Amino acid sequence: MKYAARFLVVVLLLSLFTPCLQAEDALPFTYEIKNNEVILTSYTGPDSGTVVIPDEIEGLPVTAFGKHLFGRKSTVTINIPKYLTRLGDFALSGITTDLVIPPTVTDFGVASLPEGGTIYCVKYSPADQYLLHRLNSDNVVYTDEIEGVEEIEENGLTFWVKDGEATLVYVLSDEKPVLYVPESIHGYPVTRIASHVTKDNSDSALKKNKFSTIVIPGSVKRVDSYAFYEIMHTTRSVYLCEGVESVGDYAFRYDFQESQILTFPSSLKTIGEWEEAPKQATHSSMRIYAPAGSAAEKYAEFIMARFTNNHPEDGTIFGLYANLWFRVENGEATLYDGDWMGWAGEQDSIIPSYIDGYPVTGIDRFALKYLVINSDYTGYVVLPPTLKQLNYDIFSDQISKEYRLLLYYPGTPAEKLVQYQRYPYANIYDVLALPYQDVQQGDWYYSAVSFAYYNGLMNGVADMLFDPNGTMTRAMLVTVLWRLDGGSADGTSPYTDVPEGTWYTDGVIWATENGIVNGVGNGKFDPNGTVTREQIATILYRYAAYRGVDVSDRASLDLFTDAGAVSDYARAPMQWAVQTKLISGRLDHKQLYLAPQSGGTRAEVATILMRFLIN
Repeated sequence: MKYAARFLVVVLLLSLFTPCLQAEDALPFTYEIKNNEVILTSYTGPDSGTVVIPDEIEGLPVTAFGKHLFGRKSTVTINIPKYLTRLGDFALSGITTDLVIPPTVTDFGVASLPEGGTIYCVKYSPADQYLLHRLNSDNVVYTDEIEGVEEIEENGLTFWVKDGEATLVYVLSDEKPVLYVPESIHGYPVTRIASHVTKDNSDSALKKNKFSTIVIPGSVKRVDSYAFYEIMHTTRSVYLCEGVESVGDYAFRYDFQESQILTFPSSLKTIGEWEEAPKQATHSSMRIYAPAGSAAEKYAEFIMARFTNNHPEDGTIFGLYANLWFRVENGEATLYDGDWMGWAGEQDSIIPSYIDGYPVTGIDRFALKYLVINSDYTGYVVLPPTLKQLNYDIFSDQISKEYRLLLYYPGTPAEKLVQYQRYPYANIYDVLALPYQDVQQGDWYYSAVSFAYYNGLMNGVADMLFDPNGTMTRAMLVTVLWRLDGGSADGTSPYTDVPEGTWYTDGVIWATENGIVNGVGNGKFDPNGTVTREQIATILYRYAAYRGVDVSDRASLDLFTDAGAVSDYARAPMQWAVQTKLISGRLDHKQLYLAPQSGGTRAEVATILMRFLIN
């Protein structure tokens, strides 16, 4: 490796010229054993010299440095034992000598590394991520680099992409009420949120990262320890969608926070396994909503928070999503005024179309009373295209009608619903603009891309670029529908090219189990293959039938020059897609083509999804 010689020199320098304090029968530490692992809890030796920390004690690996292990100012030189994975709060904050932090150390507590001295680490390692955007970054020296990592920065978020999956490593965004962690970035699924993603910026002069609420998508399987610790004292609520499986220590917990509302999914398996119990009932006003018997219920008891079963026996589901109280009945979500359950906090102007896979079809009275407004007390709200019912007064009764503008998508039920409101209304396309340079208002797909953008269905491929003529993969389309349906799956993959543990595995399993996909033959699914137009029609046809939609309508394909090119399995779905106007054909030299074997472009997929969800 290109840094190998440099790394060895560092290690040798740290080992020479100072006496050794460590002895087998007299360790300068106290320690405890938990889960057959050793945690060093305090250092009892002098403040100078070299301390050799053993890899094992009593035959068990040393995996953690406890809180304040070297918290007081010290010039001792230490090594990192080879099994170490966790550094507690202020564990090494007092060290003033140089440190070598290997990539095997993955969990970092608050201020666990010192501000002084030089820190040697591997680029793109967890230590590098913890030190990202550090004020004295000149003191960080890379000894090596993890290969195959791509860094992406977009909209104030930084991601590291490796092996086709993205990890959120840093958050610095404009002051917004809601932090929506995206499901994907540039086509890569976001599957993990690293530790301390808001470190070193929440108290900056820019006063950023004061998010009132955070939404974690189901694509994220793991939220690391202390992920949002630095901003939790200002965050009102957190919502984890179905699909999130693991949450590390103190990811959403702050020592002095009050009246916070957390909604956890049934998919959550572990949370805060190494956290310490609070010394007093500091979290008694915190509320946790989750299914009874879940890991979240045990966690609520552990931190002395109030727990509510949000999956009662009557079949309803309720919770707080992006500071919007909602209840789900018969597979549809309604927003309502839930102040009696807890003050919601600031709400974003763009109302989501789906909450954890359930379409938002109703907005009750005063449901949007905490909507963010401008300094002149004016503002707007974008109504979701899924809306079926709109109360006469969805805002606070203290807000005059001239201070609110209702924006709707043309052709949706909301266009008629707003006419019975006492607030002014307008077509969304006449008011809001897209951030993409390659999508203009005169483009045939402008409305569809706008719909996909404002409803979180599709992201751009780069800053200010949507790539409307780019293609979409089979795995991506199936995963979108899986998440719309709630993001849960059982069983194993029946396909040889869909291994366990990928970002699309559960989506493919769910789609196969429910008869939405059958693969491409020979035991394969072809997840990275471009999804064709006839495959899009077939997948949506089967998904519609699965959701109880009548798919019996058919249209003749005789108008299309290439009707004979439609595969037998796709003929009925294509007839249904044409009849329901999901697919309208391509015009070439005055001939109309279905182009069933052609890949669907991103613009076409956005258009088909818009038509499907609106209808």
